[in-house]
Amino acid sequence: MNRAASFFTGFHDFTAFCASGHSVTDFERHIYHSGWTEEGGLLVYTVTGNGFLYNMVRIMTGTMVEVGLNKRPAESIPGLLEKKDRRLAGITAPPQGLYLWEVDYGDSEICK
Repeated sequence: MNRAASFFTGFHDFTAFCASGHSVTDFERHIYHSGWTEEGGLLVYTVTGNGFLYNMVRIMTGTMVEVGLNKRPAESIPGLLEKKDRRLAGITAPPQGLYLWEVDYGDSEICK
């Protein structure tokens, strides 16, 4: 699953990882970190980026779980990003256990 997670890092169009019901027109996001760790017997997925689309992290997580269950290869992630088709990506993981850890606006004018 870490191999799959590594393919999300960088600047990509995440159309395939956005649920319907959104109102965005720009699907490009920069992911700075994407990876799995084991903590206390639990698998923990951590992702940082410059923004996220509607259900993006849940769809990414569901897709990587499918990789972990051998339902798709990790190497399928770049093709999903390229094809921009939500129907080809994995399930939307349930929201339980998902939480926002931190928001950092840096030197943005929003904070002033």
